[in-house]
Amino acid sequence: MTKNSIYSLEITKAAYELYRHVIFALLDVDEYPWWARQFVPRDYDTTQMTRSSDLEYIPPPLYHYPRLCIVRMTDYHEAAFLPNAESMDSAKNIPKLLGNINAKEIIKFVKRYLQNPHDLLVKTEEF
Repeated sequence: MTKNSIYSLEITKAAYELYRHVIFALLDVDEYPWWARQFVPRDYDTTQMTRSSDLEYIPPPLYHYPRLCIVRMTDYHEAAFLPNAESMDSAKNIPKLLGNINAKEIIKFVKRYLQNPHDLLVKTEEF
């Protein structure tokens, strides 16, 4: 993700709006793919692995980026995801879902999380 990418600009807008409530950090999935893979629901690999007819690897929906993941600084055993796994059930939906993540959607999601985190938290992988 480049500094001037649409997602980077949108998440920066959200970060300025929410700076008193949350800390935003970007993770370079090319540099830290092993760490990024852990920010998925528990047992995600085994439940979501799919292969095409020619056995070419197709990444599960939550391995598409950029996406947003909320974790608590003191506990990575749970996380909230935008978009969530259920909404990313089809490969054809993924580009549209990721393209629709803007500052307004991020702010709405984070505020919803802050009001009632347990509605959005799911157990995460291997933390």
